[in-house]
Amino acid sequence: MKNDKTDYPEGERLEGTAPERRAIIDLLEDHGRPLQRREIVERLGVASEVDREILRRRLQAMLRDGQLVKNRRGAYGLPARARDPQEQNKHQRRPRGD
Repeated sequence: MKNDKTDYPEGERLEGTAPERRAIIDLLEDHGRPLQRREIVERLGVASEVDREILRRRLQAMLRDGQLVKNRRGAYGLPARARDPQEQNKHQRRPRGD
């Protein structure tokens, strides 16, 4: 996949199709870990350059709306998974002597 930075004005409406928000959330739930944008593109079968731009914008909107979080490596995940107390407890040390 080549660099998605193309000359699409940010406010311009693009004609194309990209996965709906629900499909992106379902993918991340099923996969169980954050995914890079290129992985989301591949797994959801986004083919054209215009559709990849629409997906990029949709991911940005989902970040803005709190439906997704982005980690330090640039991967997209679900906010509930990032704050899941059981996940966090797996990585905490238990005190010795108990």
